[in-house]
This record gives sequence, C-alpha cells and structure tokens, in this order.
Amino acid sequence: MISVGEKSGSLTTMLDSLCEYYNMETKIAINNLTGLIEPVMTLFLGVAVMGMAMAVFLPMWGMLQVLRRGM
Repeated sequence: MISVGEKSGSLTTMLDSLCEYYNMETKIAINNLTGLIEPVMTLFLGVAVMGMAMAVFLPMWGMLQVLRRGM
C-alpha cells in the first residue's frame, strides 16, 4: 500500500484510507467479541447467584425439616 501511494503521489491519502479500514475492522472485531462474551458472562453470573441463593436457603430448609421431625 505504501509503495502504491508513493508511486501515485498520494501517500497521505492512501495511509488515511488504510487507517480508516483497519480502524473499522478493529471496531467490528471488538463488537463481535463483545457479542460473544455477553451470554457467557450472563450465564456465569446466573450460576454464581444461584450458588449464593442455595448456600443461604439449603441450611434453612434443613432446619425446617429437623423442626418438622421433632413435632
């Protein structure tokens, strides 16, 4: 690209065009990667919240069963 820009006499225009192209490609790649990471993070957070909820509620249910057996 640089040699073509030098031969045609429009090196700055060619480099600006190249910069815009790679900038656009980078933005598209980041958007695609973000789109892939979001569902994984949502699933991970759901599992973490479910684990915390079970850590709180399972002992309470166990105590209720003990109380029901004693009555």
